[in-house]
Amino acid sequence: EEPLWAGIVAFFEFVERHGEEWRVVYREAAAQGGPFAAEVERVRGEIARIVTQRLGEVAEAAGVESPLLAEMEWLAHALVGAAESLARLWQGRSGISKEDVAARLMNFAWLGLDRLAHGEVWTPSSRAADVVRLRRSG
Repeated sequence: EEPLWAGIVAFFEFVERHGEEWRVVYREAAAQGGPFAAEVERVRGEIARIVTQRLGEVAEAAGVESPLLAEMEWLAHALVGAAESLARLWQGRSGISKEDVAARLMNFAWLGLDRLAHGEVWTPSSRAADVVRLRRSG
């Protein structure tokens, strides 16, 4: 868990130190597209690759079985997206430390990862599963 915590804090420290640059990069990339957006996407992909690796290392150390290890890439991308979203929210707030924001993300991620590591997997209720099936067939 420590490598994940350290990575999350490092991300928010970067946003804190380079807030204006971070905001410009992500907003400009979304607004303009093109090569600028492609570079942001490349960096985001690299970050997700590193997070995937870290999550895999943590999961393996915890004895997580192979089928769940295949999910690490998906979970890493979700974590990267959540971190970016929280960074945008945090930039509009005052009096909240990077550690507080990082702890919120860590609680969200770690508690979910812990449950997965113990073999718990969320599945939709029968009604929700019916909706999913209808959408797939429609």
